[in-house]
Amino acid sequence: MVTLTASMLKTIALCGAILGGGMAESAYASMPIVQAENPAAATCPKQHTCLWTEPNLTGRHHFSDPRPGKCSRYRRGNSTSNQTTRTVRHYSKPHCKGKYFDLAPGHHTTNTPFPVKSIRQF
Repeated sequence: MVTLTASMLKTIALCGAILGGGMAESAYASMPIVQAENPAAATCPKQHTCLWTEPNLTGRHHFSDPRPGKCSRYRRGNSTSNQTTRTVRHYSKPHCKGKYFDLAPGHHTTNTPFPVKSIRQF
């Protein structure tokens, strides 16, 4: 099992931007980071995406039952768990804009590469 740090994700994004011809505002990485074996990640209900205000799935948490294609806004999320059956895209800006990363179904990340401001399920 591999856990990617924010620094590693930024390096991956930079390499992708260089090799891909300037994708700096697009994806950091499509990340199935870690399957939900963390006890805090397991508290996220099935068919929901959960965001915590602090790294390591700590702080205040928000539960979301996103509908495919709908953009949901948040104040700030620094760790997240995707317990839906679809990929969830996490954005750095409100209204599903800015930098983003994808989180595969059943996975979580304990430290997002940027504060998450909005999400969209695909």
